[in-house]
Amino acid sequence: MAASSERILVLGKARDLLDCFSPAEPELGFGELRRRTHLPPSTCSRLVSSLTELGFLERRGESYRPGARLVRWSAARLASAPGLQELARRRLEELRDETGETSRLYVRDGLLRVCVAAAETRRPVGRAVRVGEVLPLYAGAAGKVFLAFDEMLDVPEALSQARPMTAATITEDGAWEQELRRIRRAGYAASFGEREGETAAVAAPVRDPTGRVVAALGIGAPRYRLGPRTAARLAPLVVEAAESLSSDLGANR
Repeated sequence: MAASSERILVLGKARDLLDCFSPAEPELGFGELRRRTHLPPSTCSRLVSSLTELGFLERRGESYRPGARLVRWSAARLASAPGLQELARRRLEELRDETGETSRLYVRDGLLRVCVAAAETRRPVGRAVRVGEVLPLYAGAAGKVFLAFDEMLDVPEALSQARPMTAATITEDGAWEQELRRIRRAGYAASFGEREGETAAVAAPVRDPTGRVVAALGIGAPRYRLGPRTAARLAPLVVEAAESLSSDLGANR
């Protein structure tokens, strides 16, 4: 068999493995993967190990689920749907100029969020989150926006992933209930050192014409520039930018 044909055959088997996963079944054990693909045990084991090593799969106990690399690619596709990035660029730049801080747009894929667009601060010290970076929902303002407002999200499942990233990371159920109530009342989320000790952020939900949350738009900065009082002062600008982007997408204000 020619080398090119062999490569296509291997890619086809890898595709068959990844096709086993779906929103209804995001995690599967090795036995179930082998049963569904009809691959020999040694072949299936070798492919699963390689896909896990490359970041296409992620092991969780005895099960596997799509990995962060696939989430990033999926988010890139989500971000290209009906002009989200193009429409967001203007709003991100306006928000950056109004606040002086880096503005970013995140979309959710499963229990993760991905930065899909940004307008970097012109100040010499900013907040380093790269476009394409995959982050958890349970730490940071944008993640908390999805937890508070995204009705399609399984919040208990998302919170079951929570682990301390800093001393400020929320991990207890009672504290989460109080925090999500506060966010819903305020209409925005703020975080101070939850993911990285010296950073802070403010974010608000972006909605489509049906009212569904499709993104979170916000600003991030070093904590010495974005403390609680400054965050409260800038939050209306963040909310206005998110609402303007929602309106651009066809949502009613």
